[in-house]
Amino acid sequence: AAIVGISIQYLMNERAVFRKAAEQQARRLRHTLAPQWSGRDQARQRIGEERWLNNPTPKREFAQIRKTDEAQLRDIEAALKQIDEMVVPVIESGRYRKHKYQPGNKKRRQQRYNHQRPTDL
Repeated sequence: AAIVGISIQYLMNERAVFRKAAEQQARRLRHTLAPQWSGRDQARQRIGEERWLNNPTPKREFAQIRKTDEAQLRDIEAALKQIDEMVVPVIESGRYRKHKYQPGNKKRRQQRYNHQRPTDL
């Protein structure tokens, strides 16, 4: 039962670390994409919808860069959604406290080697 509590606590800590890193990456991508989106919209208005859709020589250099960044952003947002939907059992704070490993506990140390130190085996 103690290992379950420790595993759940570890899972919750790792989930928080991953969530923070994913949010930072999503924020960085949005910061990069925002000027690209506004520039694209301004260019579209400047040349007109008809010419935008029927450009005989499109370069698509910025579109390719934006496409990869948008795909990464979608993947990160999907991962964040899955993390938010993940159900982790809630543990009361005192429930596993007595089972927590304490390095100074001699009884646990003796039980580990059946009252024999590794040199005596």
